[in-house]
Amino acid sequence: MEIEVQGKIVLQKLSPIFIYPKVFAIAINLKSKYGEVSTGSSWEAGKITPYLSIEPCKDSMHLKKTKIDATHITFPEYESWSILTAEVSRYTLNVVFWKLEE
Repeated sequence: MEIEVQGKIVLQKLSPIFIYPKVFAIAINLKSKYGEVSTGSSWEAGKITPYLSIEPCKDSMHLKKTKIDATHITFPEYESWSILTAEVSRYTLNVVFWKLEE
């Protein structure tokens, strides 16, 4: 996991939840509480890299003092994987990945 842009939502520790050959899930502990997530994949030099952005919402708390709202995260170590779903539950960002067919 690489934090490309540090916004107001602050991430802490990443922990695997479950791992199977074609699907796995991680939990990322947040210092900030609540946020809205959007996901996608970038295609560069024949490589697919999943990414996500997390922004503050009206219920967010414990935010970093910065003018940049969204925190952008890429997962270059999960090349050829896609984010199936991502959601925030209080102080945890849960992300499920699935393996793209080659």
